[in-house]
Amino acid sequence: MNKEQKQDMMLKIIKDTVNFYGDDPKERRCITDDGSCQYTFEDKHCAIGRYLKPKYQIETWRENEESVKGLMDCSEDYGEIDWCLRDEVHGLDVEFWADLQDMHDGRTNWDYEDKGLSPHGEMQCKKMIRNVKDDIYE
Repeated sequence: MNKEQKQDMMLKIIKDTVNFYGDDPKERRCITDDGSCQYTFEDKHCAIGRYLKPKYQIETWRENEESVKGLMDCSEDYGEIDWCLRDEVHGLDVEFWADLQDMHDGRTNWDYEDKGLSPHGEMQCKKMIRNVKDDIYE
């Protein structure tokens, strides 16, 4: 994937994530009964969980509660998480995935009454879009 394709893919993932969770943040975000986040919980997936290879989209996956850094630690090629992601999103910067997951996880990023992003979430989303356009994510 060349630079422009990576940028387009990241922008598409950001938009898709905001639209998907924004439709119903309370029900769609992958939050467990105790309030923690997992990649997969019941039939829900978090921001990264939606891009995992199907064999990892199960609650019993041992890395289900890992952070993005934890996924990097599990890699034979330290510093990447492509090993657990679907092929079409390989090569995207791990900082992008970490920021995307942070946007998903942050309770103050979502408007639970009117749906969509809260003002704080909008700022975080705009920062991610700027980072993509300014080549902050490699």
